[in-house]
Amino acid sequence: MSIAENAWRKTSILITVKTYPTPSKKYRELVCTAGITEYGEWIRLYPVPYRYLENDQQYGKYYWITASIQRNGSDHRPDSFVPNIDTLEIGDKLDTKHNWQRRNSVVLPTAAPSLEFLKSRYDDTYHSLGIFKPKVVQDMIYEKNPHAESSRLRPNEFLRQSGLLDTTPPKELEPMPYNFYYKFMCDDKCCNGHRMIVIDWEIFALFRTLRKKHGERGALERVREKWLLQMCDKSRDTHFIVGTDKQYGHFMILGVYWPPHSESFQTSLFL
Repeated sequence: MSIAENAWRKTSILITVKTYPTPSKKYRELVCTAGITEYGEWIRLYPVPYRYLENDQQYGKYYWITASIQRNGSDHRPDSFVPNIDTLEIGDKLDTKHNWQRRNSVVLPTAAPSLEFLKSRYDDTYHSLGIFKPKVVQDMIYEKNPHAESSRLRPNEFLRQSGLLDTTPPKELEPMPYNFYYKFMCDDKCCNGHRMIVIDWEIFALFRTLRKKHGERGALERVREKWLLQMCDKSRDTHFIVGTDKQYGHFMILGVYWPPHSESFQTSLFL
């Protein structure tokens, strides 16, 4: 069953990714979250002022949530929805027991054959979210973020610029000093290789945590060790969750799904 085009509809969604917060003059800051509905459809919830939600509304990854949602009329991508935050409720978390069996039963059936397939679908229908298994992950690299300093904004200054009436004290938001990229190949004859940025909140949170103990260079190497050598190890059935930006339609890696290899799995909807 598909979600109605314009009506508000109470929907259950398994949250799979949260991106790092980005400043917004209209909403103060935004977090793009994405997941899979009870009908097996990928959708994004946007805008979500995640860090300003009440504690009992701050959902984690792989939790089922329910909320009333409506197609985002200002977004041409049909998988973008606006949530009514007042209706948001957090439900069960899918654990990783038995080789991630509960998560796999929801996530793996939605897997596409390749990034090329997802790009082709976006060109045809503007559907902008999906998950696929890379044929080989060649490397993870990091580079200085050239926009880090220019995007740094003092909280009170940003609040004044935003024009918001909300009197909630603004929270510090550190622009990430580094960008992280995966280099990989798809199992597709048209694939010439990809170098794609990762915007998952977790990679930046890990960097900031490790930096306190190991310094900047030590943190970067340890992030690479986990996200490449551990999460993309041959013992893992690694998939990339991807989505496009609104303005240009460029795909980015929103998250990594990396269960252990298992003998039993469900067939993809696309195969």
